[in-house]
Amino acid sequence: MSGGETEQQQRCELKKKLEEDDQEAEADPEQQQQQCRSTAASLVVDQREEERSLINR
Repeated sequence: MSGGETEQQQRCELKKKLEEDDQEAEADPEQQQQQCRSTAASLVVDQREEERSLINR
């Protein structure tokens, strides 16, 4: 499970970098961090739902 978290963090960092490039870092860093957290949280939810569907087969 820890491997998945690392992957999510990497995705999140990459997404943040892309957003910073797009906006030239105009957005408040704290806001970006919160967006990052919510993105990671939604990824976790997706992952759990995926696991459930695999178990239910």
